This record gives sequence, C-alpha cells and structure tokens, in this order.
Amino acid sequence: MENKVYKVHRDLVRSTAILAYANIILATPVDTGRARGNWNIAVNNIDYKTTENTSPPDTNPGIKYTAGDTIFISNSLPYIHRLNDGYSKQAPANFVEKGIDIAVRQAKNLAKRGGK
Repeated sequence: MENKVYKVHRDLVRSTAILAYANIILATPVDTGRARGNWNIAVNNIDYKTTENTSPPDTNPGIKYTAGDTIFISNSLPYIHRLNDGYSKQAPANFVEKGIDIAVRQAKNLAKRGGK
C-alpha cells in the first residue's frame, strides 16, 4: 500500500509541475517568441540557460521526479519579470502565478478522477 500511495503522490506532483510549465509557456506573450522559447523545467537545480530559440519548448518534458525533489520552472531572460508584471498587452500581469494556480486546479481535477 505504501508504494501505491508514494507513486500516486509522485505522479501528482510531477503532473502538477508539468501542467504549470505548459500553462506558463502558453500564457507567455509573444513578440519574437524568445520569451516563450526560454522556459526551462528541471529537478533539484535551477536551469539558468538561455537560447536564441523562438519555438516553444516541449510542454511534456521527460523530467524524473522522486518524492523530496524540488521542481524548478525558470526563465532567465532579463525582461521576463517585466513581462510578468504586465508590460505586454498580450498577457495579463502575473501570468506565471496564474498558470500555477490553474495547474493546481487541473491537478485537483485529475486526482478526483484517479489520475485519468
């Protein structure tokens, strides 16, 4: 029973993080696409890298999560904070936080349906 509970917990935390990551990417305003293309997700370390990529990253990354790990969603472009503060008319202020809030609701719905 303990292994089953552990697996459900692990899968729910991982799913919530991936949902938040996807929501944030989709909510990021697009001019050149660089802000959207520089979102990273990593386990136990912040991924500070940036790229010239203008394509959005894969919204279903193959991250390996174990209970007790920390999942980081990051974007190291110098203007990402300004975008999140509402600088662009394409996205509301706090789109990052809103993406996380939506992911929590999505994950709760998943959990109610048994993860399906």
